[in-house]
Amino acid sequence: MPNSNKQIDLAITIPQNGMGTNTTTHNHQVKLALTLDHREWLGFLADEWWPLNSPDKSSRLGVGTPRDIAVSEDKITVVAWIDSARLPQVEVLSWRANQWLRVSLADVGEIDEEVVWPGPLPLFAVSSFSVVNQLDKARLLAMSRGFSNISAPTQPIHVERYSLKVSTAQQPPDQKDQTAFTPSQDWNSDRGAAAMAVWAVPAVAPWLDVLCESLDLSTEGFTANRLGAAWWSEPPWRSRPSNGRDVDAHNITFWRATVDVLRAVRMREAWRPLQVLDEIRERALSNGITRSSLEELVSETRELLNDERTVRLDQRHFGALGAALQLVLLRPTPERFITWTHELRALPPVIWWTGAMLSGLVQGYRDLEPRFRGMTEGRSLLAIRTLQLSNIETARIGWPGASTAKPKWSREAGKVRLYWDDKNWAERSENSRGRWFAANLEQPDIRRAAIDVAQHFSPTCLRQRLRLKDQQLAILGAGVVQVETKGAPLLVINGAIELNLPVEASITTEIDDDSFRQWLIHEGIVERLPEPPLVGSTRKLDAGHRDTVPGLVFVPDFISAIEEREILATIDAAPWRDDMKRRVQHYGWAYNYKAKKVEPKDRLGPLPEWAEQIGARLVEKGFVEELPDQVIVNEYVVGQGISKHVDCPSCFRGAIVTISLSESWEMFFWSPEGRKTVLTLDRRSATIIGGDAREKWKHEIPKRLNEPWGPRGRRVSLTFRKVDIHSHKARHPSSR
Repeated sequence: MPNSNKQIDLAITIPQNGMGTNTTTHNHQVKLALTLDHREWLGFLADEWWPLNSPDKSSRLGVGTPRDIAVSEDKITVVAWIDSARLPQVEVLSWRANQWLRVSLADVGEIDEEVVWPGPLPLFAVSSFSVVNQLDKARLLAMSRGFSNISAPTQPIHVERYSLKVSTAQQPPDQKDQTAFTPSQDWNSDRGAAAMAVWAVPAVAPWLDVLCESLDLSTEGFTANRLGAAWWSEPPWRSRPSNGRDVDAHNITFWRATVDVLRAVRMREAWRPLQVLDEIRERALSNGITRSSLEELVSETRELLNDERTVRLDQRHFGALGAALQLVLLRPTPERFITWTHELRALPPVIWWTGAMLSGLVQGYRDLEPRFRGMTEGRSLLAIRTLQLSNIETARIGWPGASTAKPKWSREAGKVRLYWDDKNWAERSENSRGRWFAANLEQPDIRRAAIDVAQHFSPTCLRQRLRLKDQQLAILGAGVVQVETKGAPLLVINGAIELNLPVEASITTEIDDDSFRQWLIHEGIVERLPEPPLVGSTRKLDAGHRDTVPGLVFVPDFISAIEEREILATIDAAPWRDDMKRRVQHYGWAYNYKAKKVEPKDRLGPLPEWAEQIGARLVEKGFVEELPDQVIVNEYVVGQGISKHVDCPSCFRGAIVTISLSESWEMFFWSPEGRKTVLTLDRRSATIIGGDAREKWKHEIPKRLNEPWGPRGRRVSLTFRKVDIHSHKARHPSSR
């Protein structure tokens, strides 16, 4: 976006009934508005604060009427109406009775002509924009969609006539003593880093804790230190600690050099990675890093940048930090950096996360694509918090709606949600790594599944356990056996021995819980992890019913959004059966609802290609043992549902799978004793119902107009099953 050094004009509307914290009651309403040309308006949308490029970052505000500024005929005049209730009630300079006076913003009224706002104004304080004709509005919206770093404003743009007032005020006095919340010159870079840190945070509990601590006003970053990522206790948006007690001083010093150099990079002007590398090297040497520890990393990175070698993630010097720097030097912008996950499937979480944050530092918030900036609420809260963390004086200013609390996180309905107080401000999708970390390994089903995962992905997490009882064993060989009794009993073997084991001796494979969780936190995983069984997961179940549903597996995001759209389009183009209360489609085999069975005459033919592909994926992932050959498509609209049932045991063998499209609805599971467990069938998820969940538990979609989170619309389910046409078992009386 182009920068402008023109003076910014603003006018602010003061509500009659107060303005948030520290308010003063008014018996009148004062209008205030910000006058910009369209280039400045686009800059406001890009930065989300205005102005950030002028030397003092303060603004003269017109009171009652927008101030007249010189806007050339080839530019569009835009007026931004500001809600002062969204601003801190600080002192401002006011032009009143032909003199500048220092007054509280709460005391500004009709007797004032202008005020000087002592800092930048946030986009979130704008209630609406105005232009003089419909053509100007259309042009503004078209321009806002023409830049990758700008979103069309969420505020309405009104077409209305207004008058501009020529200022009579003298030049205001110097405001150097009144810039307590003026951001630093690095704020654009630091906000870019913070936004990418939120966007890319690994959805695993310890890393989520690190993110929350990095945004806490009082934290010392203990979690980051324990995880061997001490630099995350000193992210760019925090002022550096003054106590001098650095954990992992070697990496911290290198980190500071890296941040200082990347902050100063101007991507719009040029990107010279070899020069950036040399500057980091020189800065690190001047900060006390030894030359010998730097040379191997610098030499290897030069070869990478010259395309003379491939990326290696196991850096000897500076470890994850060195690897993250290399990846950023190769692909410095966020949209390019995130593609590493496709090419480096074994990318450890801390390397990915650190590199993504550094790419945001290099890019800066102004040039960051909207998809990386997060939710509207989160943008304002994150901006205020980074202001607070960069300047102790700023932290004392009360921004309406902002919190001084530590951010927290929770898992709910397939999402990781970050919140301040009770305000959700960011969210990420859950992933299998995070669900495995949160899983209760004491549950037998989960422990067995975890052992299977460890055997496939990380055998070093496993231990062999020998079980003996009431035995006397002959010891062969020259080794010596001792038993140490200090602390936990320990069998110590020096040298080599052999034991003659009885046939009843039991050797089992066990998992080391701590090693397994450390692997989930730190290591790269080439293949996608299978999902843990539902028991022990953190998905919200009906209060008081967090018991096991044996054989039930829930897989969020089993299909992509693109697949969902394509499948729905294909389904809706096909004919529906409407001889039931809900519409259905049958593929592979028809199901006789009246007779509650499948017969040889009900064969329809092979599954369509889209269904075959999903069936093959279910087999490949190990969710079903046989390729499904029957699919029923059910459409549920608003109040429709399906009563308690067990899918016909004599008609289908093995697990059944339901994939949910369009909307997320709840499904009830009923135990043989009549106990209810509630599971949210998230949109695009797969629910595998096998074992006892398939044979002994019943399930239903309740008939109701609303889900707990809002009104129902339309849900489409795809149920995959394997027909057992040769079975002669008695038909289950309540089967569907």
